[in-house]
Amino acid sequence: MNVFEQFNQKKEAQRALIKQAADNRFITDEQRREFEQKLDNDVLTIGVIGQMKAGKSTFLNAFVFERDVLPAATTPMTAALTVITYGPEEKIEVEFYTREEWDEQRLTAQRELPPDSSEAEKSKVQAAQELVEKAARISSCLPELLGTKHTDTLDKLIEYVGVDGQFVSITKAVKIYCPKEYLKGVEIVDTPGFNDPIVSREERTKDFLRRADAVLLMLYAGMPFNATDREIVFKHLSQCGIGKVVIGINKYDIPLQDGDTEEMIKDYVAKEIKEACRASNDEDLKDMLKNEEPIPLSAEMALLSYLPMSTILSNENYKFSWDRYGRTFDLESQADLRKESRFENLAKRVQEIVMKEKGEILFNKSRNAIKAAISKIGSDLDQAIIRTKELKENLDLPDDALEEKQSNLERAKRRLEKQFDTYMIELKEGMSEVRRRQKDAIEKEVAAHCGQIISDIDAFGRTTSEATIKDKVRQDLGRIKTRIIPRQMEKLKEEKKRCIAHISEEHVEKFKRTIEKYMDVETEHLIPKLRELCEEGKVDSFIEEVLTTKQPSQKEGFIDALLSASFEFLDGMFGPLIDAGVWLLGNDGIKSRFQSEVKDFKNHFDTDKKVDELIQRLTDIGPIEDRVKKLMFDDFIDPIDKDLKQIIENREGREKQRADAAAKLDSLQKQKQEYEAKVAAMAL
Repeated sequence: MNVFEQFNQKKEAQRALIKQAADNRFITDEQRREFEQKLDNDVLTIGVIGQMKAGKSTFLNAFVFERDVLPAATTPMTAALTVITYGPEEKIEVEFYTREEWDEQRLTAQRELPPDSSEAEKSKVQAAQELVEKAARISSCLPELLGTKHTDTLDKLIEYVGVDGQFVSITKAVKIYCPKEYLKGVEIVDTPGFNDPIVSREERTKDFLRRADAVLLMLYAGMPFNATDREIVFKHLSQCGIGKVVIGINKYDIPLQDGDTEEMIKDYVAKEIKEACRASNDEDLKDMLKNEEPIPLSAEMALLSYLPMSTILSNENYKFSWDRYGRTFDLESQADLRKESRFENLAKRVQEIVMKEKGEILFNKSRNAIKAAISKIGSDLDQAIIRTKELKENLDLPDDALEEKQSNLERAKRRLEKQFDTYMIELKEGMSEVRRRQKDAIEKEVAAHCGQIISDIDAFGRTTSEATIKDKVRQDLGRIKTRIIPRQMEKLKEEKKRCIAHISEEHVEKFKRTIEKYMDVETEHLIPKLRELCEEGKVDSFIEEVLTTKQPSQKEGFIDALLSASFEFLDGMFGPLIDAGVWLLGNDGIKSRFQSEVKDFKNHFDTDKKVDELIQRLTDIGPIEDRVKKLMFDDFIDPIDKDLKQIIENREGREKQRADAAAKLDSLQKQKQEYEAKVAAMAL
């Protein structure tokens, strides 16, 4: 079973759990629809990146199709963005460049570059020239194709993405639909080269990678993690804000035949990554990569292990590879071939990331909400049973004992109200200090980052183009949004939990002592629930229950919305390029202008209130205040007080009240048994 089958199996199990919870009336029909819609609409996205000739197509043929579907790509600049997903019938949907994009392409092909142009600029011009040249063969139908979408059969895929495909020059993106159940809710993205000559295509690639659940970087074992690979990771992935990368060293059999061992191959790549990290100032990527072990594999061996032997024997290239691997590894069967391919090691690592990352978002959210709803129903039943037992016992007390009990209850309530007010004052003061410290930390890190950008601008040579400086500055400033603030927000959440747990510990014990001193009642429901606030690991579950019970329609995403609004200023920075003559006159004025722009950004950031609002939202303790108040007073003290007053005022009807209480207690206990049986059957 591959990772996608496992993912969809888990999805179906989650769907069954949601249905069972709704059938048992643990969740509402509205909640059921919301959870099922999330399952249906949320997409598992896996991006595959790497140089040409690293074996990406072969890898995808083995990983996704288990047969030969994708042809080898052309060049980094002409390879189309390819998305593989589920469809009821096998087909491809092709998107051609728009007229505006093609005009941009033609203009790029005609550009004359100055001698000191960067390699990236040269590559873009060369790619544009290649595309325009290839388009000559379809010049007669070009106007009617540009800006359109076209549907075709999968066997015609080569015409759109193959080396000599008829339409490869104008193909912007291809979506492959396959009627395989495990691809439901899955997108596999085969990314083209970065530094794309078509800006919109490069932006689409980055957009896919920004929301990817895992990114597979395929290295070629013959030259693993060379300068191009380093650029892919530390320049392009850095721009996308990727936080999880699996590294595969494909064609590991090549260095193996030269006398290397698997450990030597892994150690070499790990060393190269370590060296590249040392030279980079992207701390997030460095932290991520230092714990990611490269995985040697052979995608071709894995693909051959899937193909029918008749296909292998009838294809000259496949047969040659089969014989070569058989001699190299002394193999006798396709099962042996699969084992030696080391393919399962990579699949397992992808599975770990996918299930952890996606599970937390897609499965755990609804599962935790269901558990919270079930817990609330159980706790409401327990509370009702405790209250009914208390009522039954109170009905047997003489009048003087009832009046004394009510007097003690009033004293307990007054004392608890004062203790609650003190608790909330301390909690708000503590949270205010957390906000202040974290705001200071963000401002210091942003200031240091902007200072480094200004120093980096200084370090550019006199002939560095304005476009190059602009791209680097925008990329580095963008990292504040994609890396620095999200990282600081995670620290803020942890500080918030520590603060809540530290302050709550003392006060929950005070609540307990007050109840025990003045009230002869059970607290087995109230105190354990409040103690969740005393443990950092349980604070989130308490808050999650607050959101589930108090705000079922609350939508997430305000963090992204606030940050996007805060960074609108960045979109308006940097005027039009005025780069003419830089190689003759130098770029001191340009560098000075960009340094001024960075200072303006820093000043704008310091005065902008969006980050303050974000910090305020993430440290809001209003829901906790409401929940604790409800648990202690609305659900615990007030019902007891109400029952005592009713008993005292209704002396003549006590016999009937006793009978009603006994019947209600019996009914509640039966409901509790049924509830426990349903919960046990759900195996949460």
